[in-house]
Amino acid sequence: MLYGAPPAPRQRPPRVRATNTELFVLAADKNALRTQLKVNMLRIRERELLFFTNNCLSISTSAALLAGFAWYGLTEVPFDLQANVVVQTLYLVVTTLIMGLELLTVVNATLCAILGPGLALRGPDGSMHNAVNGMMTHYKFTFACFTCGLLCFHISALLYAWMQVMLPLAVSARRGKRRLRGDRVLVRAPSLSQTRTPVPARSSSGSWRCPSRCC
Repeated sequence: MLYGAPPAPRQRPPRVRATNTELFVLAADKNALRTQLKVNMLRIRERELLFFTNNCLSISTSAALLAGFAWYGLTEVPFDLQANVVVQTLYLVVTTLIMGLELLTVVNATLCAILGPGLALRGPDGSMHNAVNGMMTHYKFTFACFTCGLLCFHISALLYAWMQVMLPLAVSARRGKRRLRGDRVLVRAPSLSQTRTPVPARSSSGSWRCPSRCC
């Protein structure tokens, strides 16, 4: 190549035109890959759906059991009039809160276990993803309600134990105070009439006699 000479033009490789048969094969392979990818995604989503469904059913069973315990604690637990009113009020409030939270957990978990798989099976295209995402959101809320109810259940048990322990102590303390009041001897100061020396009185015969008639 000489200095100052124009550069030689680049030679482009010849274009190979695909036939209609090759284009059809490529399109079929592309559709097959997409279909296989969707099938694999649906299998993964199906496992997630089964996971959330089983968890909701398990949580609903445990929540129903705790709600039954809370109802028994509200209706069957006896209260003594001598117990602390504040502790009794806290016990009733916490136990009612347990029953409300656990019943909410049972209802929400049951609806998720029923409506989620129904939407995934009978819904339009893409309903599997919507069902799994919805169940994931409601499962978090259900699990939070169940956890709060479980914590309140422990607090209610502690309050009940506190009432059972403090009631005998309060009764024994009151009985001890009553005994001390009954056994206490009240010492009074002597009055002036008791400390004054009696003056002897004169009888009709003119002799002196003792006013207390002891002699």
